[in-house]
Amino acid sequence: FGRPIAEHLQEEQQEVLVNIDLLQNKIQLINEIVVAQQSYVQGGALEETLVLEDVVELALTLQAASAERHDVTIERDYASIAPVRAQKTKLVHVVVNLVKNAIEAMKGVEHGRKHLTLSIEAGADIAYLRVRDIGCGIAPHMLEAIFTHGTSTKPNGHGFGLHSSANYMTEMGGRLWAESAGEGQGATFVATLAYAPQLAEPPSNNQDAVL
Repeated sequence: FGRPIAEHLQEEQQEVLVNIDLLQNKIQLINEIVVAQQSYVQGGALEETLVLEDVVELALTLQAASAERHDVTIERDYASIAPVRAQKTKLVHVVVNLVKNAIEAMKGVEHGRKHLTLSIEAGADIAYLRVRDIGCGIAPHMLEAIFTHGTSTKPNGHGFGLHSSANYMTEMGGRLWAESAGEGQGATFVATLAYAPQLAEPPSNNQDAVL
């Protein structure tokens, strides 16, 4: 009798710890947003050198509860790439928005078949982040229109999320666009970012070097 109770308490404790971690991540993001807003008012830029995989994982953590609630399986395909240059709060906002939209786009997909794939790829001069779902898809004439303020394919959509995300990517020197074979064929959103400048190696202090 005592063993099931102990196991139940342990499960509840683990759930509490997970919720605490999620809360801490959200508080951290809120703090960063406040700092970013203050910097914007002061005219400063908060671009920094970031590991893209870490930013994507933070966004997935923030959307983990929603993915679980909608029975969405997250698949990752991360290539090893150099750090990128971006503003963390804006980039997290973009990835969270793309993941959220992808989850919502698969509401009509059968349970057990909802797959969301996030991939990171290395280009010659830029890094690629792809967010692919198998949801409702996008009609060809809407592939560009969905980034216009006030335009949405969702019944209750406000048409702000993708518009602001595209603007953020442009401000960070990147791009955001959508790819889809049509309605019912799923969609892929592609974001690009420039690599962070590589620091020059410090001069050698080897005293044995020939002058």
